[in-house]
Amino acid sequence: MKKPIKRIFSNALKLTYYQKMRLTLMLFPFILSAMQAGIVSPTSEKVTVVVENMSVNEILNDIESNSYFNFIYKKKDIDLERKVTLQLEEEEIQTVLNTLFMGTGVEYLVEGFQVILRKGKDSRPSGSLQTVISGKIVDGDGLPISGANVLVKGIARGVLSDFDGNFSITASVGDVLVFSHIGFVTQEIRVDNDAQIIDMVMDTDVQNLNEVFVTAYTGYQTVTRERATGAFNVINKGIVKNTVTQSIGSILQGIAPGIQIFEDADGNINPEDIAIRGVGTINSSRQPLIVLDGFPIEGGFDFINPNDVESITILKDAAAASIWGARAGNGVIVITTKSKNFEPGFDIDFSTFVKFRGRVDLPYNLARPSAAAEVEWERRLAEIGGQRYRFPSLDNISPSSATVSTTAAIQAFALEEVNPQAGSALLQEFSNNNFYEDLNRYMLTNPINRQYNLSINSRSEKSATKFSLLYDNNIGAFIGAENNKLLLNLSQQYKISEWMDFDITGVYSRDIEKSRNVDLNILNSLSTYEKLLNEDGSYAPVVYTLGISPSLPIFVGQFGTLPGLDTGFWDFFIDNVSGIPVSDLNYNPLREARNTERETIRNLFRVNGALNIKLAQGINFKPSFQYENLNIYNSSFYGEESITNRASLVNAIDLNSFDPVNLTVGPSNLPQGDILEQGWTRAQTLTFRGIMDLNRTFWKKHRLSALLGAEYITSPTEGFNDVVYGYNAETATSIDPNTLARGSWTNFLTPADTRPIIKSGNRFASTDSRTASLFGNMSYTYDDKYILSGSVRRDGANVIVEDNRKRYDPMWSIGAKWNIGQESFMKKVDWVNQLDLRLTNGESGNIVNEAATRAVLVTFGFTNPFGDQQFFVQDFGNPDLRWERVNTLNAGVDFSILGNKIYGSVDYYDKRSYDLIAQVSTSETLGRSFAVFNVGEMENKGFEIELNALINFGKDFSWLTNAAFSYNDSEVTSLFLDFIAPDDITRFPYVEGNPFQPIYVYEYAGVADNPFDPELPPVGVIQGQDGEQYFMNQFIQNGADGRDVLKYAGTRVAPTVIGWNNNFYYKGFLLRTRLTGKFGHKFVRPTFETSFLNASQKYKTHEDLELVLSGRHEEAGLPPLVSEGADSSYGRYSRYLPFLDTLVEDAGHIRFREIYLAYDFPQTTLSKLGISNLRFFAQAENLGNIWTANSRGLDPEYLPQQTRRIEKAISLGLNVGF
Repeated sequence: MKKPIKRIFSNALKLTYYQKMRLTLMLFPFILSAMQAGIVSPTSEKVTVVVENMSVNEILNDIESNSYFNFIYKKKDIDLERKVTLQLEEEEIQTVLNTLFMGTGVEYLVEGFQVILRKGKDSRPSGSLQTVISGKIVDGDGLPISGANVLVKGIARGVLSDFDGNFSITASVGDVLVFSHIGFVTQEIRVDNDAQIIDMVMDTDVQNLNEVFVTAYTGYQTVTRERATGAFNVINKGIVKNTVTQSIGSILQGIAPGIQIFEDADGNINPEDIAIRGVGTINSSRQPLIVLDGFPIEGGFDFINPNDVESITILKDAAAASIWGARAGNGVIVITTKSKNFEPGFDIDFSTFVKFRGRVDLPYNLARPSAAAEVEWERRLAEIGGQRYRFPSLDNISPSSATVSTTAAIQAFALEEVNPQAGSALLQEFSNNNFYEDLNRYMLTNPINRQYNLSINSRSEKSATKFSLLYDNNIGAFIGAENNKLLLNLSQQYKISEWMDFDITGVYSRDIEKSRNVDLNILNSLSTYEKLLNEDGSYAPVVYTLGISPSLPIFVGQFGTLPGLDTGFWDFFIDNVSGIPVSDLNYNPLREARNTERETIRNLFRVNGALNIKLAQGINFKPSFQYENLNIYNSSFYGEESITNRASLVNAIDLNSFDPVNLTVGPSNLPQGDILEQGWTRAQTLTFRGIMDLNRTFWKKHRLSALLGAEYITSPTEGFNDVVYGYNAETATSIDPNTLARGSWTNFLTPADTRPIIKSGNRFASTDSRTASLFGNMSYTYDDKYILSGSVRRDGANVIVEDNRKRYDPMWSIGAKWNIGQESFMKKVDWVNQLDLRLTNGESGNIVNEAATRAVLVTFGFTNPFGDQQFFVQDFGNPDLRWERVNTLNAGVDFSILGNKIYGSVDYYDKRSYDLIAQVSTSETLGRSFAVFNVGEMENKGFEIELNALINFGKDFSWLTNAAFSYNDSEVTSLFLDFIAPDDITRFPYVEGNPFQPIYVYEYAGVADNPFDPELPPVGVIQGQDGEQYFMNQFIQNGADGRDVLKYAGTRVAPTVIGWNNNFYYKGFLLRTRLTGKFGHKFVRPTFETSFLNASQKYKTHEDLELVLSGRHEEAGLPPLVSEGADSSYGRYSRYLPFLDTLVEDAGHIRFREIYLAYDFPQTTLSKLGISNLRFFAQAENLGNIWTANSRGLDPEYLPQQTRRIEKAISLGLNVGF
């Protein structure tokens, strides 16, 4: 009898017992230092069965012995003694089973490494012809879909597609194959007579874009939610696609719980204004780490094409983020761009939109009183302060007599005294002025944003290329404001061999931003009765003061600027004194805007590459690098007509050259012509990284995912600033002021600056930070139920303590997860699809960038005419300087019920930050009263809830809703400051025992007799929390601490944040809405000030002034107006008025953020035109608050006179693919 041939094995690594022991010992350190879960795909395992005349029972047993597959079946359903002969080498398990059981009626279902065998319920006519159907499953972008289910409808036979999307299944003519995968629309195809190869393109199921079984990319590896112990949120490409945006950061608002973002009125997001689970640092950077395709990047979201984004993952707790070590303390945002594949093909995608924005709402943002009210207010201030205008004359023409600022109204009051008719007429003209109309006509524009994006993909079996081009053109809200951005992205992937891939990506971006020195602060500096142009079209003089004037290139040290000028006097002076090199010194914001230009040019070049080398089954080595070069050029151009240029020219005249008898002055020490101030900064980052990872399943139920890596980063920066005079843009020439050889002089306008300096010559600066890191993580899974994870990372840098014992103090994490839903006792609870418990603890860190290990001396960057170099001590140094630490404890639950129709998560966290860099009080015997050390501590604790639900209303209509809720309780737990002045604590963001951004206000106690003179009108009273009473016309003295005088009134940061997102689908239509809400915080309502007109600042008016002038001060929560009999001490009210407890308002609000409508044309129609997809869309955004807790209609996030309120916008666009 011929001996049976038997050769059964898989391509998995099979080792002897001793080999396993030796390998375990070798990998032991590697395992200890690893984290996070990974999975070995059963579709990647090949099985070889070469047998002759062997029973089915023997074949199944040998497959189990030589692979990771396990068979479950009833013996009565299968003829185990049937003898077969097979010759299959390196085949998927589905192919082996199809061949083994062809024609027997045995059906199978592959679930992971478990194979369920049973007798099929075949309802087909006997004698139907069976055949093997094979093919490939891809998504709409041509990317292979692994793990897709392919079932024969009605008989429970099924297979899974492999890693490359390939499948093979036995079916008969007339059978219906059902293709399904989470996140894609289930599709059915009937097998006809000619069907042997079926390639399936699966459409994304937009109704299930927030699926439970998502994967997340941490920047180092991809993990599935069911095997991840950490807390993270994933925003996938469906959400990105259904949003009109120029910054990918705006998508994060209201989508994921636990994240707060501030977006300014121009759509910009400063990474410093992003908080993940609260702010956990004091003096260091607050921005989270932003990772793009595995590497941290510079420039925030500005250099990311939102059309290229595949997914965004927000890493929150230590188990998710600690792998990033000293850079992860503020959370990590990982962005992945669209992936590539090797399925041969070529496609083009083009999208564009135009966004129309409303004009700036000046009445809301400026909140100013009427012109008549402001004229009346200045009259009362002049009476109280005894201020009178003195008309210039040749008897008193000294420049020093013209440095007191006066307003046009005060000059009109003086005119009224000498010429009542003319003065009254002028005041009446002032009172009738339409302030807003003038600004709207000359200073504002209609903002409009345009975006164009082109993407080209080319693929072959050995390479894949993707090119994208983005162009943004933005016209700003103010005249001359414009931003243009070009972003190019080219990526290439090469399949060098079956065991090696190579990726390389290059990015180039050029961003140009221009402005004309116009913003709300400039506009708010005008008096409401002032105008920009006279009737004849000439520029009207506008009073301006130190607080709003631009810094001059001529100054002492770093402090000198131009004082307020009496324009009436200077008109007279220039008309009568010869030698003055300018026609006037009048200021006018429109004139300034037309003669000033500020420009910022940012050029970014980034290239990264990686090799992926498969050393063995489940073992990979990935060396990679990234080089990033960001060049930023800033320039400020001051034309000869700008006040900066004219005042600089006059100020450079030697005051001693003034001849009051002959009325002449000497020449200016500056050349005439334009002034150009420019600066350049280059920041480079070079990263080298090597990673070894292991993903294997051992002995069927044991899964191990491990990673070990090393990284080196160097980040040198350099820059310089320069000022040139007599600049000619056409010839690109300038004049060196030093060639005038005039020596030292006394400034003409600022004579107190005894040693004037010309701000010229180059000033250089450079830094270099270097970081070396070792890191690893590990995740162990047993029986798909129990998961343990751990990670460790050690970061050393040249900017922290030199003691290696402290320099390399490791960051770490541990985590555990229990998939309760996989337990046998949960199988009968059929309405629960998933139930997981997570628990993690660990530490990450934060970069220190505001301290040094040694004393720091700072130079002013230039020398004066006497050759003196000036320094000051910025920091005495912290020799024990180390990373800030953030310890996070997180407990979470993930769930899915009712057939995955309702799913979500609940998390509780306690995030404790310590060793924070903070400025604390020290003994003055050290030479300074404060120093910077690692002594601060903060705590953020709270909980987050994410809930999703899918409701179907028939075949064509469905509703997907998502709610995100978070609550954060923050506290500064340790920060030693022995004294905080009452004036300072109103603006302190960190006070021990309080949340981040506390509000301290004065408790208003009404009015009382004037302490200086009871005969004078009563004055406002402050009730101190120390039991003392303070009068508002007095300074608080006697060393009173602000914490004892003022009362705590809440926090400016919302503890409770919600987001509610709804998606409605009907055939080809999509309607999406987004609402956000913030609750539990406060704000202080802006009001007016009572400062007198002086040379240091201009008083601030507000619409509350009209209530006070009319005696309705209580409606504004303010004390009554003191007029008759008052003295100049009334000006001290301004220390208290803006911070009264009567101005505190509830900041709770619900915002209608956006609504999006799109229509996708049917594929049947487009295919005839050679178009793969066509979508028209529209979006309305910034629709305002639908509810506010305050009754005054104020937007708590965009308060008048503080932050420009974002304008409503409407976008129209299309997306087409070929």
